[in-house]
Amino acid sequence: MSMDISNPLLNKSELSIIKTIKTSFIIDTYKKAFADLSIEKFLTEPEIYLCQCSKTKYRFFYPFNIAGDAAFYEYLQQFDWYYMPWKWEHQKVMDRIKALGKNIKVLEIGCAKGSFVARLTQENIETIGLELNEKAGAEGRANGLNILNETIQKHASKNYESYDIVCSFQVMEHIPNIGEVLQASVNALKKGGKLFISVPNNYSFLGLDESNPLNLPPHHMGLWNETSLRNIAPFFGLKLDNIYLEPLQDYHKQYFKGIINKCLEEQYTYYRKKYKIIGRLYFKIFRHQIMRNIYKRYPQIENFTIIAEYTKI
Repeated sequence: MSMDISNPLLNKSELSIIKTIKTSFIIDTYKKAFADLSIEKFLTEPEIYLCQCSKTKYRFFYPFNIAGDAAFYEYLQQFDWYYMPWKWEHQKVMDRIKALGKNIKVLEIGCAKGSFVARLTQENIETIGLELNEKAGAEGRANGLNILNETIQKHASKNYESYDIVCSFQVMEHIPNIGEVLQASVNALKKGGKLFISVPNNYSFLGLDESNPLNLPPHHMGLWNETSLRNIAPFFGLKLDNIYLEPLQDYHKQYFKGIINKCLEEQYTYYRKKYKIIGRLYFKIFRHQIMRNIYKRYPQIENFTIIAEYTKI
């Protein structure tokens, strides 16, 4: 594999390699979670790399040709939890949009079956969705929604500064050519318009789970957190207005509990190895203090999703 890695966020900016990951590990991790899903065709090299943009701290996987295709996402679409029709981030952004009034035009990037498009349309807010998963988009169009099967780059070239709001929910983490997509998102916005980006928060318990297949390629191609969301603003002509953190949701509680138990087990192993019997007693007596230390070290541990709200300058 060539090591001439380009920065997909800021083309000529410096980057560093954070980690080398064996593709055999990723393949095995997917097989454990999805026995009938084959991802070998995406991962033909023995290793991939997790890299970091030096200016923004955005992390991305390389090479870029390992992202999932339409068939990969159609497979995941069969699970009810994959395209949940309404989540915390939908409500949060809808409330912000409604506060701006109804005489506005909204674009959603990666709208899936169009649940968010439908809700805004019901509020008499003109809303267009973009969706590259043709099967998902077709379901929305069958319900009378305005969903287009085209990229944001193509759409923005025909609709420059046409929208008051551009938003995306759990989309930007999937995109290899993230800089092009972000720039096109901004291009579609009117000056003074709002950009909302909702992504998984890698400062949360998700970032502590290195064996979660869906936080790896070919599913996720980028790892976002509050730092990178804050840092991108000046490079794309944006002003950051707000950061919103998702409260722990009921459907995440079991997963969250598993990650906390894993953290505690790691602490227990450390004390047991270092202090033998005394270490086991120490862990038992001070378990709650150890838990508090985990929360102190990871203050966003419960906040699985993060939303950044920007204004186009």
